[in-house]
Order: sequence, then structure tokens, then C-alpha cells
Amino acid sequence: MTLNSLLRLMRIPHYTKNFFVFLPLFFSGQLFVMSAVQRSAVAFLAFCLAASSIYILNDILDREKDRLHPVKRKRPIASGEVSPRTGMVLAAVLALFLFLILRNLGSVSVTLSLAAYLVLNIFYVCLGRKWAIVDVCCIAIGFVLRVMAGNAAVGCAISPWLVMMVFLLSMFLGLGKRWDDLRIIEEEMPVGNIRESLNGYSRRFVLSSMTFLSAINTICYIMYTLSPENVARYGSSYLYATAFWVLLGNMRYLQIVLVNQNSMSPTKILIQDFGIQLCVLIWFVHIGILLY
Repeated sequence: MTLNSLLRLMRIPHYTKNFFVFLPLFFSGQLFVMSAVQRSAVAFLAFCLAASSIYILNDILDREKDRLHPVKRKRPIASGEVSPRTGMVLAAVLALFLFLILRNLGSVSVTLSLAAYLVLNIFYVCLGRKWAIVDVCCIAIGFVLRVMAGNAAVGCAISPWLVMMVFLLSMFLGLGKRWDDLRIIEEEMPVGNIRESLNGYSRRFVLSSMTFLSAINTICYIMYTLSPENVARYGSSYLYATAFWVLLGNMRYLQIVLVNQNSMSPTKILIQDFGIQLCVLIWFVHIGILLY
């Protein structure tokens, strides 16, 4: 066992998912308000610790199945680099730090959002991931809870448009991962099943659902940009032009999944794909210029 093994067990690259905590900070116009930034950063750290604890629990419970997976078998617990007992100790230490951070933050709303996130993910690990559709819904609700915690941290009114778009986007990305799981079963693992919920999925169903969610999410965003309230708030009648980057990002992700047949995980795509990174960066810059 090495420090690198423990860090891999914590899945630090997946902390990028927790940047959703900062969305309310950005959209509320408080990006340069130091107190709001500090509270959001603490909420972000709390979600990182909570996520690592859940990942460790998941890896302990799934270690036998992971050993049959072409990629997951390299995980520290599945590969034998870290023992389940050591994993439990690390999860307990992370949970202790999480408690101390929340106590220091002193926000009931953030604590409730995080508690709901932990309960949701324990349900997902123990039961929810076994059912098709329910599994990706749990993932999507987890992202919504991140946004709600970030909203509570900065103390602003959350936009229902933002909640809806985060939920739809998370469902879309989650189904992209299911598409890749189906590909692995068909091409690399003809015997067995790497995820119980896949019994309720098919390539045709996932493709139809992804197309549907991509279209709805794009339309939802366009309606958000055309809303008189948001046009007045941003002070520009050209807010709709930012939808161009959203559309390109959706199309690039579909290209990765359907053409390149390599959806990996949304986290890896964000870290490794230049096209997605460019769309996200330009979108943030475009919105930032209008908002700030």
C-alpha cells in the first residue's frame, strides 16, 4: 500500500463534479465577493470529502465485480493494493474531517444538502444502482444537491432554470456512461454483466433517451436566455448567443459517445477532450462578460 494507492482510492479527479457547487456563486454575480467565495470553497471541500467516502464504500462493496471489469479491476481495492479494512479506516477519517468542516461552516442549509447527498448515495450504492433509470436519476439528483448547497453557501435565490438544466445535463451524461457500459459488454465482456441496471437498458433505448435529453436541455437553455427576467438581469438582448456553445458541447459529447465509441466517464472527457474544454471555457467567458 502506498500514498498513491490511497489517493487513487479517493478518486480525486472526480472532484471536478463538485465544481457544480460554484455555479450559484458565478450566476449570482458574487464571484469577486471574498466571503461568498470562501463559503463556496468550504462547501466544495465538504462535498469532495463526502464523495471520497462514498467512492470508498462503493469500491469495498463492488470489489468482486470490479475484478471482472477491464478498467475497474485496476482500482486499489479490487487489485489488492489496499485492503477493505484500510479503506474503511480512510473513509472514517474523511467523514470526521467532513463533520469538522460542516461544524465550522455553521450553515444548516448546506449541512442538510450534504446529508441528503450522503443518504442518496448510500441508497444508490446499496440499492438504487440496480434499477435502470433510477440509477441515472440518483446521479442527476446528486448534482442538483451540489447546486443547492452552493446556493445556500452564498445565500441567493436559486433559479429553477438552473436546477432543471443541471438535472437534464446530468441525466444526459449518465446515459452516455451507460452507453459505454453496453459497448463493453457487447465487445469486451460477452459473458456476465458489469452493472445490474444494464438489464433495463439497450443501445436503442439509451440512444433515444440521450437524443431526447440533449434536445430538451438545449431548448431549456435557449428559453432561459430568452426569458425577459434574465435578459434584464444580464443587461443584454444577445444572451441567446451563448446557446451556441451549449449546442456545440452537446454535439461534441454525442460525437465522442456515438462516433468515437469512447464515452469513458464524463469526468475523464472533461479532463481529456479539448473540444469539450473549449466549449465550456468559451461559454463561461461569454456569460462572464455579460454578467460582470
